[in-house]
Amino acid sequence: ARVGGVFEINTGGVYKSYRDFFYPKRFLLEYLCELGAHVCIDTDSHAVESISFGMSRAISEMKAVGFRSVAIYENGGFVEKDINLYE
Repeated sequence: ARVGGVFEINTGGVYKSYRDFFYPKRFLLEYLCELGAHVCIDTDSHAVESISFGMSRAISEMKAVGFRSVAIYENGGFVEKDINLYE
């Protein structure tokens, strides 16, 4: 977080039924928020059916712990976007 890295919330494990929670777990997400870390959401999709799996839930979890923005990959780099633009 101190050097500006981007952490990801990965929804793929839930889609594939490997687990019942997104990674990282909420306590780590809370810590990342406290640190002011940049966080993106990745579905780890390998099929059209899962391309947006869990996005709304991940956004809700980010909002619940205090994130106000989400990192989005655009034009070769990550930019922060207002989290309220996404549901």
